[in-house]
Parts: sequence; structure tokens; C-alpha cells
Amino acid sequence: MSKRKKKQELTAGELLTVAWGLACLMSTGATQALGVPEVASYWVAALLFTAGVVLFVWYRVASGRRPLLRRRSTSRGSAALSLAEVDAMSGREFEHLVAGLCRRDGCSRVRVSGGAGDLGADVVGLLPDGRRFVVQCKRFAVTSKVGSPDMQRFLGTGRHVHGAQVLIFVTSSLFTTPARNLGVAQSVVLIDRDRLGAWLSGRSALSFVGAGRR
Repeated sequence: MSKRKKKQELTAGELLTVAWGLACLMSTGATQALGVPEVASYWVAALLFTAGVVLFVWYRVASGRRPLLRRRSTSRGSAALSLAEVDAMSGREFEHLVAGLCRRDGCSRVRVSGGAGDLGADVVGLLPDGRRFVVQCKRFAVTSKVGSPDMQRFLGTGRHVHGAQVLIFVTSSLFTTPARNLGVAQSVVLIDRDRLGAWLSGRSALSFVGAGRR
């Protein structure tokens, strides 16, 4: 939405508020003309004005949220999100984002299982070919990298505890060289910041699974 459009929308809202206020004042005279006591007529005007303010605030909030809701409901799912928006997410929000991207790409039975005691399984589900996958999500700052200990913990539970046939490690940051080498050696699908950006832009995660893991 352009700045000009926002300005016009705000001006229209201000005019609507003024018009509502004038209507409330007029209602005072109207109720008094009908024989309603003066105090009661003021209460009617106050209630009408309060209702107008509440409706106006609701409209502003709703109109402010609408673009985000519309963007996230597009046919490409969360494709319109940027890496900067991902950086502002909490870890839990990041897990739900990854789950949404998996669903977008045709995966089924996708659910977020991350939390205390998840043993490295933040998102689980089935690939379109029926294989069970487990995703470890790390919403790290760009300056923090996923290290070998993180990869080792994931490897220790992904297949043996969760029964995954495909392991996927997704981070908003990067992998250290030891972590990357270990993941590649153990056939983990690695999605770092660069691949995450491509995933958000519409590339299917299945291309990462099928085109090699480096």
C-alpha cells in the first residue's frame, strides 16, 4: 500500500469520526425533542460515540492486518515472506512456518511437535511419496551458526527414536563446516539461509531432497 493511499485512508477515517461525532450531538437534540430527559440524552450520545470509536479502532486494526493475512493465504503459502521477517520470528513461529511450507509442497500429516522433550523433532509428516520425515528447526541469528553438537543430537534421535526415513535440518542461519560435513555424511537434507530464501520464494523442498544434500 502506497503512502498516498494510507494518507487518504486515514483522512477518510478522520472524516468518518467527525461525522459520527456530529451525529451523536444531533442525537442529543433529537432525543430531547422527543421528551427524553437531558441527562439520559447525553448518555445516549456518549454510548453512540463510544460505539463509533470502537468500530473505528476495529476497522483500523483489521485493515492493518488484512495485507498479511492475504499474503499468507496465497496459493504459494508462505512464499511472500522475506528472510527479514523470518529473523523477527520466535522459534515457535519458525516451526509453524516450516510446517506450512511442507504442506504447501504436498506433504501430508504435517504437525508441529517441537517443545520441551521433543527430542529433536520439531516438525513431522509424510512426503508425497509416503516417506516419513522429521525436521529440526533452528531460528538462529545470522551471526550464530548451527554447530556439530546440534547435528549430533538430531542424528541421535531422528531415525532411531522418531523412525524418520528422511531427516531435514532447517536453519535461518548457516551450518559450521563440521556440522555440514557430518550432516552430508549421514544423508541429512540441509536447508541453510540461502536455501531457506529459495524455499520461501516458491522452490519446493522436494528439490532439496531429490537433488542431493550439499
